[in-house]
Amino acid sequence: MTKNATVKICKDCSRPFILMPWQNPRKYTFCPVCHKAWCKEQAEKREREANAKWQEKHKEETEAFEQELRKFALIELSEIPSSSSTLYVIGNGFDLMHGVKSSYYDFGKSLKRNDYLRDALEIALTPDDIWADFEESLGKINLDPMASRYLVDMWLESMDFYDGEDSAANFYAAVDAAATPIEAIVTDLPPAFRRWVNRLKLGTNDRPLEALINPRGKALNFNYTEFIQSLYHVDDVCYIHGCRTNKHDKLILGHRPDAEVRPLSEKHREPHTCRQAIIDIAQENVLRVIGECNSDLTKSSKDIIENHRKFFNSLTGTARVVAIGHSLSPVDWDYFKAVRNAAPKASWFFGLHGLRDLNNVQNLAKELKLDSYRVFRTDVIHTTKLPESEGQIAIAPKKAVAYIGKGVKAIASGKDLVIEQGGHTIFEIILPAEVHRAVFFGPHLIIKLNDIDKNILLFSQNGEGWNFIARLKPTQNQDLINRRLQHIYMTNEEITFVYNNRVRAFDLRTGVVSWTKPMQGAKDRFFPGTDIYDDLMK
Repeated sequence: MTKNATVKICKDCSRPFILMPWQNPRKYTFCPVCHKAWCKEQAEKREREANAKWQEKHKEETEAFEQELRKFALIELSEIPSSSSTLYVIGNGFDLMHGVKSSYYDFGKSLKRNDYLRDALEIALTPDDIWADFEESLGKINLDPMASRYLVDMWLESMDFYDGEDSAANFYAAVDAAATPIEAIVTDLPPAFRRWVNRLKLGTNDRPLEALINPRGKALNFNYTEFIQSLYHVDDVCYIHGCRTNKHDKLILGHRPDAEVRPLSEKHREPHTCRQAIIDIAQENVLRVIGECNSDLTKSSKDIIENHRKFFNSLTGTARVVAIGHSLSPVDWDYFKAVRNAAPKASWFFGLHGLRDLNNVQNLAKELKLDSYRVFRTDVIHTTKLPESEGQIAIAPKKAVAYIGKGVKAIASGKDLVIEQGGHTIFEIILPAEVHRAVFFGPHLIIKLNDIDKNILLFSQNGEGWNFIARLKPTQNQDLINRRLQHIYMTNEEITFVYNNRVRAFDLRTGVVSWTKPMQGAKDRFFPGTDIYDDLMK
């Protein structure tokens, strides 16, 4: 065994499991499977309590909404003429109205609680509840956890910059490490979001807006789905933020009128020491990286409008603008201004679902200088839900994956790891996380976990039995697996991780670090052994 990870027996199911070094042995007396079941039970209890509070808050907001509505002359949907000269502004409420589970809360739920992307989002974004208005949240980068002087100094020290050897490489490694959360968002959020959007399905067969929406009208669609076309046959649609059916469309998530990074809260001061000056330079580099990432993440509404100028120019003959399922949030006001400028004589109709919509429509009307407008309720529109099997996609259970060695097989199913030989189970253990990849090398089994820290576990055969040897310990504040890793060499005695300018080797008998040191141009140097990088990483 190694000091940085141990094996314990679960008090509930009596199966062995790996206890990670940061887990208190007195607290973690149950395996991850049993612990997860307990956590699920507690989460359900908290959810019931939170739901009760939400119901109370919803009741209060509903009462306030009903009170405020008395100030308006409400109209029915049937009173709005269905005409080819109508522009329909479609928001996410349209999809929700048709049973699509398309709220950003649903997207947040699609990310596992311990998912590194979810963690990065909660670090980098400012609002307490980032899912309440996700697109607006993306425009509010929280610099303090990434670019404060204290954290920049910590990263410089952890990367051994102050030691003086390979200082340039270590300096930029520290800058990259500080900006990791925002870089992770820019890199991994778009594909994760598109995968989620691609899975969205209708949850009803009803067409509640059939009498309102004219197929010969136009639609300004803020959704990424094509349901305004497939349900109501509107052909002239501007997908202002992209459409999932077009594989070449880049789905725009974050957008705002002013897409610049907010200044750091710390006051500028003249450095008094060389170290302070270095920290200032590093901080400027971190802010530059964050700024570049932020410009990739958030798009200017002005630029988006210009890219769709042809559509906005075609609105000159528009007689009516009908907003359906749109929150009318200030982040989208530039688009409404563009519509107003293109069709200055159009009559405006706004659908209201709750108190926030009502407040937003009043502020938007002032911003657009609308002399008059009409409102109608969408919260009274109800549809019949399809059975779950016919609507949203059911998530299939993960299949067991087998990794083959010489006369031996490792089977990973969830967090369970079983090693078989000759069709018989010879070793079984519960892992801290699911297996991402596994590689046999002689009498050794190397496992990369699918967790936020990308942990590497080492198992070895001793005689006819298998044993857990160690978690390969990363450097302080830096994962063993990161984007600077270029090669993983294995010999009979050692496993060596080669980075751009650093090398770290472990003894296969103990899992302990045998040597580590900075090395300029390490990635291009020769090291003995077999390179298993592709097998473990790809």
